[in-house]
Amino acid sequence: MGVVLVVEDDPINAVLTETVLRRDGHRVLMTGEGAAALDIVARRLPDLVLLDLSLAGSMTGLDVCRAIRANPATARIPVLVVSGWTFESDVAAAHAAGADGYLAKPIAAADLQSGVKELIDRAATSSGAGSPIASASATAPADHGRSPRPPGRESA
Repeated sequence: MGVVLVVEDDPINAVLTETVLRRDGHRVLMTGEGAAALDIVARRLPDLVLLDLSLAGSMTGLDVCRAIRANPATARIPVLVVSGWTFESDVAAAHAAGADGYLAKPIAAADLQSGVKELIDRAATSSGAGSPIASASATAPADHGRSPRPPGRESA
């Protein structure tokens, strides 16, 4: 399993996401602010960034995603957006910013688990390839009416 940075400013969503990820054996780092996320990404180089678009502080998730992609040291880290912003334009903006996948809240635990696994596995098999990871098909937002509760935390 891998190290996952969860960038989520809602405490309930953060705890739920952390619980699901830890249960799957991932090591979880947490923050709710964009600037802190970029610091953690640069210092810790996680295997995946799970990123909400609406964050505390002056940066949005789109800003964070663009900054991760702009830094050669972090550009290949997969970014999975998890957001309540569910319009097609939101999804398109996330992909344009460099996101590898998108899950619309609320998220079933199984959807979170499969999205995280797919992107971490894809990154592991494509390391050394010349281009960023393609968008994860399992994380396409085709079904906005996902099941029950969103899944969630450790300080970095």
